[in-house]
Amino acid sequence: MMDIDRRSEEVLSVYFEWLVSLVGEEWWGHTYRSLLRRFFDLEYYWTIPMDENRAEDGKMLREEFWNIFPSFYRDEVFVGPCVVLEALIGMARRVEFEVDDRPLEAIFWRMVDNLGLLGMDDEVVCEHYQAVIGEILRCWMSGLEPWTSPFWHENPNFEPLETELWYQMHGFLGKNPDFG
Repeated sequence: MMDIDRRSEEVLSVYFEWLVSLVGEEWWGHTYRSLLRRFFDLEYYWTIPMDENRAEDGKMLREEFWNIFPSFYRDEVFVGPCVVLEALIGMARRVEFEVDDRPLEAIFWRMVDNLGLLGMDDEVVCEHYQAVIGEILRCWMSGLEPWTSPFWHENPNFEPLETELWYQMHGFLGKNPDFG
């Protein structure tokens, strides 16, 4: 998302807080505001064509936000690509639809854990760890390592460079039907 002026900063701040309210910034006694902010500041991209749909799932959150905060409707700050936080929440909502009995927060934080980022709470995140977070997210979005996926599972047939996130999600849910 682009940064334009003071009003845009206000809109982005309200939007970020709203996104955080969907998944919470605390999990298992740890606070993750810095990690969530990193997710918000980083553009989501994909290497597998159908994963563009995950970006669209994330951008749908903007529509929901506008329904709740109509004064920000179609604010120019929302022009631009999906960010990682939007994409992850959008994917968590897809999982929530599939598994019914798990709250969105639990699904979201399990995905963060699958990415190997649950240890990156506010107590440990510093400049060095910001770079580590960026590298893990880059590996995930580029499909470079199978362990960098929100739907990581030990599957010898799992090829992150060739498997779109929708199929990764269903493969993971097949092995973990309770997403637990």
